[in-house]
Amino acid sequence: MPRILIVNDEPDLIEVCRWALEDEGYEVHTIERPNPKTFGEEVEGVRPDAVLLDLVMPGTSGEELAPILKQLPHGRKARLVVMSALGDGRDRAAHLGAAAFVAKPFSRETLIGTIADSLRVQNDDSLRAG
Repeated sequence: MPRILIVNDEPDLIEVCRWALEDEGYEVHTIERPNPKTFGEEVEGVRPDAVLLDLVMPGTSGEELAPILKQLPHGRKARLVVMSALGDGRDRAAHLGAAAFVAKPFSRETLIGTIADSLRVQNDDSLRAG
């Protein structure tokens, strides 16, 4: 069962995403209001297959956390899916090397499809590499 890590500061959005993803059979972990100093340790504890990362959060940003993620053994392997309501969110996600972008607000179907597609690409890459 793929592990998804949701990194966001909005408890209601976290719960909606958790419900939708768990309903599809994903194992879901969350970090609410992440701290850059402990983020790496938290990610490595989860060993996610995908990270659903918000760009704008109080005290930090997805742009600050994404480079930390890429330095971690399991973080490098995880597919980064960025979510944002910013008008230039898609461009920012691309700059971070995200596998996918989800514009807020989004539907359940969009979330599920984006996560599934990003994991499918990861599995295809693994098959090619092997």
